Amino acid sequence: MKTRIVTRICMLTTLVLMLGCANAADRLFSEGLPGRRWSSFTADGYSMPVTGVIYRNGDMLPGMPLGALGTGFMPLGTDGTLDYVSTIFNNFMERREASDKLAKAEGVIQNFQLRKHIPTFRRPFLGIAIDGRTTVLSLKKVDGAQGVEDIQYWGHYPIADVQFESACPVDVDLRAWTPLIPGHAAESN
Repeated sequence: MKTRIVTRICMLTTLVLMLGCANAADRLFSEGLPGRRWSSFTADGYSMPVTGVIYRNGDMLPGMPLGALGTGFMPLGTDGTLDYVSTIFNNFMERREASDKLAKAEGVIQNFQLRKHIPTFRRPFLGIAIDGRTTVLSLKKVDGAQGVEDIQYWGHYPIADVQFESACPVDVDLRAWTPLIPGHAAESN
């Protein structure tokens, strides 16, 4: 039986990481759900079944944006990465300029909405080390570390729940959220 670690990230102006252990039978959402289809399932923190789409192994990028009001955002990718070329440093112009250059180089009339023209710098950001063996919680390869076998991702704004499957002796889940409180802009920043 594997131990379960739940990682919770709250995106304010910096990332705050909290670890906690729970019963191995509990996961953030039901396992074995079909990918890329609307489903009804049980989820941690909800008293009734919820609906949503589960994405697997990075099949939908960039993922859900994490950020607060006026702070910009960093997308949490369905492949277990954070995209550091984002708006976190209020770099809307840099993204637009780089996107324009790429589009012009390809002879395309600029359309900022084309994802392939938006620069990216996706990097793994979480890992776990047990008994001298490091596992990176991402599909992106990192030298000297093993990766995960499967990622199940449920983005339900302002929360993203991610379940990682690996050869580790523990199950690892991630709940990341953007702190938005309706009607309270100061507290949501």
